[in-house]
Amino acid sequence: MRTGSIVLLVSGLMAISTFSWGQKVEAGLMVGTSYYLGDLNPTTHFLNPEPAYGGFARYNFNPHISGRFSFLYMQAGGTDETSPYDITPPDLYIFQSTIMEAALQLEVNFLPFEAGNPKTRYSPYIFGGIGGFNFTPEEDDVNIIVWDPAELAIVNDPDQDLYKNYSYSYVFGIGLKYHINRYLTGGIEWGMRYTGTDYIDQVSMKGNPKNNDWYSFAGLSVSIRFKDRSRAICPY
Repeated sequence: MRTGSIVLLVSGLMAISTFSWGQKVEAGLMVGTSYYLGDLNPTTHFLNPEPAYGGFARYNFNPHISGRFSFLYMQAGGTDETSPYDITPPDLYIFQSTIMEAALQLEVNFLPFEAGNPKTRYSPYIFGGIGGFNFTPEEDDVNIIVWDPAELAIVNDPDQDLYKNYSYSYVFGIGLKYHINRYLTGGIEWGMRYTGTDYIDQVSMKGNPKNNDWYSFAGLSVSIRFKDRSRAICPY
């Protein structure tokens, strides 16, 4: 799974790099951590963090507005030790799911920022958008309960069609972009995802079925600006 996602990510970035869309276009990599909020962890951010990474392409409409397409590979995990609900007493319940997300987002820079322009050193920004993702439960340690998705649907809901391992997410967050050199832009960001499913943690009716699950990505990014070959002289 991880090897396949890395190959897909690298292939996508190579495909992007074959186009010359001018200095308005960047492509880059992201690395950081992910975590989940739900029935097993209702309120504590950055509890049980997992590694996450991905790639993105950004189109800069002007110094204040950018559009971004991103792909992220993440992990989400937790146990009922921190849950207010009795999930599987007296046993310990633990879950870990692999999440693969594709999302479209709009970024709004608070300060004017142009990739590759040393006169625009940095800018905080906010972003928001919508994504789609799938999640795959993984078996973990011995002597720890991990429910099979088919059995889980029967346990949690009379209607098994309620369980699906894919959904949509509303993406929003904050970040900071900064100038590295004429070709490279760095960044740091933290974003939340409110999802359309209550099954990332494999728990629904045994927890709070009225609240869907969340997951988050926080990390660093670096992007490369593609030179505009249509111009005889590039201003920076």
